[in-house]
Amino acid sequence: MAAAVAVSVAGVVIAEGGGDDSPDPSVTFVADGKIVSEVEYGKDDSSLPPSKVPAVPQKEGYTSRWSSYSLSGGDVTVNAVYSPITYYATFTIGNDKVAQVPFTVETKEIKVPDAPLKDGYHVEWSSHTVQARSFEISGKYVPTTYKATFIDTKGTAGTSDDISYVRYFTVNTAAVSEPAISAKAGYTTAWQNYTLGLGDITVRSVYTPITYKATFIDTKGTAGTSDDTTVAVRYFNVASGSISEPALPAKAGYKVEWSRYSLGASDITVKAVYSLIYYKATFVDTKATSDSSDDTTVAVRYFSVENPTVSEPPVPAKKGFTVTWPSYTLGTSDITVKTTYVMNVYTATFVDTKGTVSPSDDKVVATRNFNVYSTSISEPAVPSKVGYNVTWSGYTLGTADITVKTVYSIISYKATFVDTHNTSASADDTIAGIMYFTVNTQKLEPQSFVKDASLRYYNVDWGFVPGMHQNVTLRSSYSPYYADVNVTLVNHFDESAPISLYVDGTVYGTYTIASGGSGP
Repeated sequence: MAAAVAVSVAGVVIAEGGGDDSPDPSVTFVADGKIVSEVEYGKDDSSLPPSKVPAVPQKEGYTSRWSSYSLSGGDVTVNAVYSPITYYATFTIGNDKVAQVPFTVETKEIKVPDAPLKDGYHVEWSSHTVQARSFEISGKYVPTTYKATFIDTKGTAGTSDDISYVRYFTVNTAAVSEPAISAKAGYTTAWQNYTLGLGDITVRSVYTPITYKATFIDTKGTAGTSDDTTVAVRYFNVASGSISEPALPAKAGYKVEWSRYSLGASDITVKAVYSLIYYKATFVDTKATSDSSDDTTVAVRYFSVENPTVSEPPVPAKKGFTVTWPSYTLGTSDITVKTTYVMNVYTATFVDTKGTVSPSDDKVVATRNFNVYSTSISEPAVPSKVGYNVTWSGYTLGTADITVKTVYSIISYKATFVDTHNTSASADDTIAGIMYFTVNTQKLEPQSFVKDASLRYYNVDWGFVPGMHQNVTLRSSYSPYYADVNVTLVNHFDESAPISLYVDGTVYGTYTIASGGSGP
């Protein structure tokens, strides 16, 4: 084996010759994972000659070289090293350079620099791609398009009913075409005030309640309108739940209300409605007691200020009382009419008839008052009359005036007739009879008395005097007849008939006169 000779080529040492029979080592040149070349070198070589070093494959936008290596006597792998070249993108607007932005082919996107601001405009740069060279990107100011979003809320608080409309504008736009707003009863509609400025805007619909008028009118309860007067005016809108009603007019005997109304989307007129009030008159029977538990309702009547009369029910009756309904006034309220019980006062007139049947002789002795509850009255003294028992007639205290008259009962007295037989010796006295008389008896003699025959020509006087008013004993008193006795002979014109002899009108005796005879 020949001795090795070391040859240096371009810094690469290549060993030649030698006495070693082992294969020579190699240098493998690799670019982007692909083998470009394999070059053997001697074990004693310190470098490869430039002629054996392959050119580095080119890559646009990159500088290229082989990586540093050294020959160590073994196989060596040398990789291509690519370094991106820095280019510049020059941004210009018109003649003005805005910026230079460095980039390489590895730059995916060139960052656009901030351009000088211009209100309402933005810069549109010319289209470009990343190239393996420097280049210029020109720009221009273009009006920015903004968005005006019109939201129609339909007058609701929520968003579910919202309708959105979009209009576009720029700094040069004077106005946009506004969409129509949904109508809502009782509201005026408009879009919020807005300005087309330098940015997107949102414009919402504005629903403003319309103010309506409620006019409250007092009709005074009449059908015509000439008496109508305006009481008050209230304002409302469709969002108003209620309004403050004015005080109602008043009219005695009427219930006054405001007519029904709804707060809608128009002016309204509210009129006073007058309703006649019917009041109640309750007629109550108190039964003349102070205990209200005894009260009973007799009847109920209704009345009003337009018909202020009632038909009174019949008044209850109570014996001994005058019952009336008290006076009352039918006004503007319920009333209770209670029976008035006035106890009747009756008169008992005590009359002295003086014992006669002729009313002309009657004389009022006294009067007494009584009522249904009276059980007795103070009777006046009974008049007196000689020979009479006098009492008041029987009566009952009821529920009417009464007249109480004297009742004269004549007294019967006893007359005992004693016949003295015209002697002074009481031993000869005999009872001739007993008779009864009154103060009105004018003459009294014993009816069955017979004189002694020896005294037949004597008159008997019993001494009775009219007007006596007590029991008496009458004794006979005899006196002889005298010439002046008036004798009447009654002839019946019948010679055979008896003849009656009357003395002072009283039959003295009866005789029969024989032919040619004479009387006593």
